[in-house]
Amino acid sequence: EGFKNRIAATGASVVFSSYYLNNPASAFGHSFLRIKRDQKGQFDQHPELLDTGVGYAATVTTQNAFLYGLYGLTGGFKGDYTALPYYYKVREYAESENRDLWSYELALTPAELSLLVAHLFELEQADQRYFYISRNCSYEILAILRAILDTDRKNPDLTGSLPWLVIPAHTLQVLLREPGLV
Repeated sequence: EGFKNRIAATGASVVFSSYYLNNPASAFGHSFLRIKRDQKGQFDQHPELLDTGVGYAATVTTQNAFLYGLYGLTGGFKGDYTALPYYYKVREYAESENRDLWSYELALTPAELSLLVAHLFELEQADQRYFYISRNCSYEILAILRAILDTDRKNPDLTGSLPWLVIPAHTLQVLLREPGLV
């Protein structure tokens, strides 16, 4: 209940952060969720920066380039979900790394949104391995959405059509193929 009240979700978006060649793990971009909070700012506008950014990333445990590549390809890093104020994500991607952020609002039902928040709470405790080319941020965002979508949607299995090499742009391709989801 504390997590649910802190998130105060009224909507959700998938955010795509553009490519960043200075970091091999971000060479193909990054995708994460933005959970819209129930709040109004000055002049009844929604203060987007106060939303919650939910991401999935590897917890890197080495600075050795060889081990970094090996662990990333073989699941040697732990994958962690984090829920932070969205302005941290904007600062990290747009300001520090000079990357563009594109946000795609999801058309979730109230039941799906409630289930999304409950599922995100569960995932903060998840013990998963991170694979840079398959079970990465892109795959996991789609897996989260697959878990919460109503079964009456046309194709709720969002991960079934992914290639063996999954990049964040695939997240958008799959979501845009689902009628009425974005």
